[in-house]
Formats: sequence, C-alpha cells, structure tokens
Amino acid sequence: MHKSLFLTGAGLAITWDGKSTNGITNDLICKNKLCCAIYKYLSTKDIKLNFEEIIYSIELLFHHNYSYMYSKDNRLNYIFPKVFNVSLPFNDIIKPLVQKSLKEERVFYHEQFLQAISLISESIKGYSDLVSQKIDLNTKLEVFIKSFSATHPPRCYTTNYDRLFIDAVKSIDFFDGFSLKREDTYHRNYRSLDLNKIIQDRECNCFYNLHGSIYWDVPYGEDKQLAVFDEGFSSIELNYPNRQQLVTANPKEFQLVSPIITGYNKTQRTNLEPFNVFFNSFLQDSFESDIWFIIGYSFSDPHINNTLSTAYNNREGNSPRIIWVSMEKECKTEIDLPFKFAEFRELFSLPPYSEACYKNPDDYFFHSSDRSVYLYFGGFEKFLTDKIWQQII
Repeated sequence: MHKSLFLTGAGLAITWDGKSTNGITNDLICKNKLCCAIYKYLSTKDIKLNFEEIIYSIELLFHHNYSYMYSKDNRLNYIFPKVFNVSLPFNDIIKPLVQKSLKEERVFYHEQFLQAISLISESIKGYSDLVSQKIDLNTKLEVFIKSFSATHPPRCYTTNYDRLFIDAVKSIDFFDGFSLKREDTYHRNYRSLDLNKIIQDRECNCFYNLHGSIYWDVPYGEDKQLAVFDEGFSSIELNYPNRQQLVTANPKEFQLVSPIITGYNKTQRTNLEPFNVFFNSFLQDSFESDIWFIIGYSFSDPHINNTLSTAYNNREGNSPRIIWVSMEKECKTEIDLPFKFAEFRELFSLPPYSEACYKNPDDYFFHSSDRSVYLYFGGFEKFLTDKIWQQII
C-alpha cells in the first residue's frame, strides 16, 4: 500500500459549512473599526481587500509607527520610516480612531492586530465546533482516509486554522504536535508542544496546522510556552500581557506574534517555532509519500508551493502521484482547463497541456497522459460520495 500525504486548504472547510474568505472579511470590517476604515479607504482606490490583506495593513501601520518612534535612539535602525510615509488622507481617517482609544499609536495598532486575529478565530470556531455533527459526511471522510492507512499512517497537513480531520474522524487517533505533560499537576489544563515526537516519530497519524490554529494559545503566567486549549482561542478574555508579543524577524525588526499565521508575512512567521518544525516534517513527508492528495488548496502560498516543487523535482526514484481536488463544481469550458493545468505545469515541471492532459467528459475528471497528475472539479463531497479515488488507485 502506498504512503499518502494529505494537504488541505481553505476550500475543504467550505464542505463542512466553513466560512469563505469573503465571509471572514465581512466579519472583520463589521466588528473592527480600524479594519473597516482600512477597507473603505482602499476601496475608494479600487483596491478590494480580503482579511489577510487587512491584517497585513495593520502590521504595516504598526511597523511604521514603531520604527519611526524608536529608530531615533539607535536601538533600532529601521529603513521603513525613512523611505515611506503614511499618506495624509489615510492619516486623517486613522488618527481619530487612535485618539479615541486614549492609547499610544503603537499600542493601538498592536491591540487592533490582536483583536482582528481573535475575530478571525471566532469566525472559524463558529463552524469548527459543529464539524462533529456532520455524521454522514464525516463517515465518508473516514472511509476515504482509512483506505490509505492500512499499512502506512495518514500524514495530514492543513493551511487552515481548524482541526477538521481530528474532529471529523474520531476513530483515528491523530497527533497534532502537542502532548500532556507528565507529572505536572500545575499544567493539567493544557497540552504542550512535543518537539521530539514531531521530529522523531515518522509513523504516527499526524494532523499538523502549518499556519497555526485557533486552538493554540499561551497559558496564563507563561512567557513562551505554546499550548493547546480545547475551548479555543478567544477574544473575550485576552491573555496578551502574558504572551511573548514580539520576536525578531529581519535584522533589527520585530514580528507581531499570534496563534495563527495570516497576512502577508507568512514566510517570515514560518521560521518561528513550532511552524518551522511542522514545515520540516511536511518537507520530509513530501519526499517520502507515494501519493499526494491536495484538497481545497489554491496554490496561493509560495512557501508551500516551493516545498511541494522541491520535493517533486528532487526525489530519488519515481515522482509521487498527485490528486488535486478543487472545490469548484466543474471546469465549465475546454478553455478553462489549460489555465488550471498551468498551475501544475509550472510548479511540477510538467509537459504542456496539449501534450499531457485529457478529459473524461462524464465526471469532470482530468489527468495527465502518464496518469501522474489528476485534477477533479466535482467538489470534495462528490469526490467522497462517489469514491472517485478508487478510479485512480
């Protein structure tokens, strides 16, 4: 039996009634005044933002103010404020919000960043708490995963912030990177990061959140110890005074820390623990797995694409078989497919579409001529219901 790697993205959550990117963005701009101001201001310039771009905008405001205020004493020598300046019209919108908060501008931006992260977490938790109730769908997912776990453990990774596989498939004991501390009664209420098991145990059923999780937090009284709480990350009782809030990223620059990676600084954040350990594990499994199931992932994260490309193009022996399940219900025209296939062609150095791919007209199922790459456009629920993978393996 083949060793299988599962990589899931935002599209997978939609199958379980998860919120779309637009839905999370709407939550942010409705509940956070700074997010709303940023969105409205840039919309007047015909720039349409999603929630990640809004988060990135807040980070830029924080860095600009922080570096401007603290580069004067030579403790920090930022380039940012010396090259750029926040536009006056935008300042006119932001300044009243800062003044109303009665806080330093730097502190205001930091709190707004953390509150925005919390709002995103709450939005995701709304559907995550209901995953276990989708009994029929969960049963189909269980059958799918177990079809490839008879001789090798499923190695599962997600860019999402939930724990969908863990909540949906109760019969598989997934390791999420965290373990109970032994002989430690003080820390009984949470599970702490288990780096040794992540690095050394290549035969466990794993489910790793590459971009963090809404269930991660730092316990009260701890400076750096990352942990998991079953109740999830919450914005109601913020535990920020006890969290290690800033870490060094680029030389002489700070990175805002949060339980999830979002915005456009993902590559920098993946150098932090435990993200770096999960990514190392992901790279190793990419090299070792015979089949890659890529489900609901849009190939929009360069750091993940680079990992996949590195493993695919530098393996010894045969390349893995790739099955990409798109959340689109269909590939509407013959013209659409070459553009879809181009994502794979560039990433995995495949032959041109005209030479490599053809279509099964009955089920919107496409594959390369050597059957090394499959593209399915029927949606994941139909993929599970019709047991499409049995046509491949």
